[in-house]
Amino acid sequence: MPAADLFYQSHDYTAMSLTASYAVSLELAKAKKPLSDGEMVKSCAVQMAKAFGDDNMAKNFETVSLSRRTALTSSQLLLPMVRQQCKESALDSPASSARVALTVQYCTASYIRRLCAKSINFSHVMDLVTKTTNLIRGGNRSLNHRKFIAFLDEVNAAYGDLQMHTEIRWMSRGKCLERFFALRAEIPVFLEDTIQCDTSAYCAKLRNTDFLLDMAFLADITSHLNHLNMRLQGRCQTVSDLYAHMNAFVTKLTLFKDGFSADRPNLAHFPSCEEMRKDAPECEKTLPKYRADIETLQQQFKKRFQDFHTMQPRIELFTNPLSAAIIEQPPELQLEMCELQQEQVQSK
Repeated sequence: MPAADLFYQSHDYTAMSLTASYAVSLELAKAKKPLSDGEMVKSCAVQMAKAFGDDNMAKNFETVSLSRRTALTSSQLLLPMVRQQCKESALDSPASSARVALTVQYCTASYIRRLCAKSINFSHVMDLVTKTTNLIRGGNRSLNHRKFIAFLDEVNAAYGDLQMHTEIRWMSRGKCLERFFALRAEIPVFLEDTIQCDTSAYCAKLRNTDFLLDMAFLADITSHLNHLNMRLQGRCQTVSDLYAHMNAFVTKLTLFKDGFSADRPNLAHFPSCEEMRKDAPECEKTLPKYRADIETLQQQFKKRFQDFHTMQPRIELFTNPLSAAIIEQPPELQLEMCELQQEQVQSK
């Protein structure tokens, strides 16, 4: 076979392998499965090909890269295509909007996870929470875990156990933080009385007001982000629904920022921070520092999701054509919209 033919054949296989990787990533997105499941899909495909006696196909399946990192990259590359499709045709009808909305949901949620990890740097909190949780109930520490559950029951704690945090399940961070913060008084007592290794550094931090305040803020803001994530992943949503969720959250961030700007911060939407203020009134002077974190998150949201704002006129046309600004709509629709909106005025 000529060298040129070999080159083109190799190129074709690479393209097909990449296409297969995108296809599987999209199916995982539609099924709302973690990207790490891609390796399992690949393994199953290889075994099925071998079961049918097709070793060549099995080798082809093995060339498809479906690691979590590759799947995440695939979702990133899909997003610009989805954006363009939204601009060109996704808002022309409810049916076409629904078809693309599912992919937008997944890509948006993926962006939010990375955005928050970059914008809100509270790794010192998550490191301690994760290490302490693993010390109590991770690995083969079943005895420590049983003792901890019995201890919480004995002291009538707010929760009966800690929540494990996994990096793959980003939303588990919120549940883990919420429960850990609620047990902040009981955990250091248990560590000192039961755990044999030196936990003095952990206990010192868990009794430090500034550290606990950071944990409280992280627990509260993560709870709000989890709520947004749940709204974005709801079923039967259109692109306009997703836009509304994102817009509402940016508005909430403005509300949160203003709340932390006051002389006495408004903590109505930050219950964990409010608990800390009641437990340690002196921390009130420290609370305004979180305004900067919220402002950074707000700026990053506006920057990363500016395409949604570019699409706003088309979204308004789709959701409420009777009040959409005519001048911002495509020329071929403007005259018809003038008549439509005038008919609405006369019918009132």
